Amino acid sequence: MLSDGLKQATENLVIQDVYFESINADVLEREFFLKNASTSSEQACLQQKFGVKRLAQEESDNKKLVYFTFDAGLRWTLTDDEEASEDDIKQNVLAHIECEIVACYLLKSDVAEEHLKEFAFKNSGIHVWPYWREFLTSTCERLRLPRVMMPTVRFQSAPIEEAE
Repeated sequence: MLSDGLKQATENLVIQDVYFESINADVLEREFFLKNASTSSEQACLQQKFGVKRLAQEESDNKKLVYFTFDAGLRWTLTDDEEASEDDIKQNVLAHIECEIVACYLLKSDVAEEHLKEFAFKNSGIHVWPYWREFLTSTCERLRLPRVMMPTVRFQSAPIEEAE
């Protein structure tokens, strides 16, 4: 069941565009993937992120636009130790693919920021996820990284940060 605020946001936000703001991909240890071509996906640990990073509003030409920026990424590491520090994990990164994807919406009528955040958290990812999934799949192929099969739908796993 939708909350009243989410229902209001859903009725007043109309998707206009989805685009990539930034892209970063690198294979840091090519030899690992060449030597372990058939088993690299079992030997390396995958870590992923996908969530709303930023919310921004803009008004131009009597139109109000809302932008939700998503942070998405996947990295192959040699460690999956949950107690390892981020620095230790970074030293064991074999490859990574990261991007920021923006979903732009037309705002037909004012909606409280808390309801926009709820919409971003619960709904906007559905518009962005297919772009991330396709980008990840094609980038893995282009970089000759192991194929990664992402599910067709992914729900937000992290709360939105405060708007910048």
